[in-house]
Amino acid sequence: MKKKNSKKVRVLNITPSGDLGGRERQILSISQSLKDNQEVQFDVFFIKAQGPFYDASLREGIVTMSLPSGVTNTIPYYLRVMKSYDIINYWGVNWQAYLAGILSGAIMTFSLQGARGVIRKRIKDIFFEKLFKKDSIENVKSNHKINVISDSIWKNRLIRFLKKWLLIHSLRRCDVVIAPSQYLCDFCISYYGLRVEQVKLIKNSVNFESIKTTKSKGSIRLELGLEPDVFLVGVAARYDARKRLDRLIEALGNLREYDKIKGVIYGGGDATIKNKLDLQVAQHKIEMKILFPGFRDDIYNYINALDVFVLPSDSEGMGLAIVESVYLGCPTVVFQDGGGVLEVIKNRKTGYVVNDVKELSELIISLYKNPGMSQDICKEGKTFVMENFDVQKTAKEYADVFVKLVR
Repeated sequence: MKKKNSKKVRVLNITPSGDLGGRERQILSISQSLKDNQEVQFDVFFIKAQGPFYDASLREGIVTMSLPSGVTNTIPYYLRVMKSYDIINYWGVNWQAYLAGILSGAIMTFSLQGARGVIRKRIKDIFFEKLFKKDSIENVKSNHKINVISDSIWKNRLIRFLKKWLLIHSLRRCDVVIAPSQYLCDFCISYYGLRVEQVKLIKNSVNFESIKTTKSKGSIRLELGLEPDVFLVGVAARYDARKRLDRLIEALGNLREYDKIKGVIYGGGDATIKNKLDLQVAQHKIEMKILFPGFRDDIYNYINALDVFVLPSDSEGMGLAIVESVYLGCPTVVFQDGGGVLEVIKNRKTGYVVNDVKELSELIISLYKNPGMSQDICKEGKTFVMENFDVQKTAKEYADVFVKLVR
């Protein structure tokens, strides 16, 4: 339902929380770019008022709202907020916010960032079961523990089924679904059953002016307790099953004989995933080879300290981190099954694409032994991302979609 035309199209972005990730950084970048836009007002509502992105949104002067603690009648509260907006743009699934959007009569849109969470057999289950089988003899002492774990898996699958149903219903109800890659656009049509004209490709992007490094590579390595001449392979990603961090750890496990090759994973998130990663590290006996220093606010300094950036995800919507690493001149590696990342990383043109963990291990060795082999690739990659993934272009495309829907 279109509301009465006004000077500005008012858009309320609903996002689960302010925990910093690709989705949250994208909202922040677009919000900053549209802050002075004459046609669109791009406000943000956090279901949970927490995390570094929530703090950054307030700090940047973006119109920022949240669900107050203690509110029990959430749908009436959402309705009171939504009634003054033309468009409700969802960045995640929440049934109360979704129902309120329907009742509000506002135009509804969805900015979809990934697909893996609803694929039939989630990688979290695969990852867990793989490690559980290896660990069962030594660490599982009773059938009771096995039953508890099995019950937990089935409970999670039921929750995922309900979320999948809600997501599909939400997407089909929306006037426009925005996806950051052609891969995800095609997935929306083939898997979710969306209409071709309903899906809009708008690439995720970066404010390149904000990417600054203030510390030397040497100082970062000193801070991490590493020698200056180590060959550092790493990633900046949340502990999430979709990121397939197990593949990076397995590759490093294949390189135990190379003392100078070290690994680092910057991030935080799911404690269960982190525990399983720790278990995998112990199984490969590479505790001294890989670091988990946690989340870093000045992440660009830490990406810049890497010799190779590896995003081991499969079925990624797009992946902002690879755009940032390529821009910083870091050789960047993704997997062939990575989904939307292949629209950023072209093999041996803007980065490297590997088929499996064995190829990743071999590539790391080649890059270690041949320091100059990526010079031209990094140069071409930086030019490519600057031309195709600038936030000003993305923000304009978002604004154009919203204005067209209302006017």
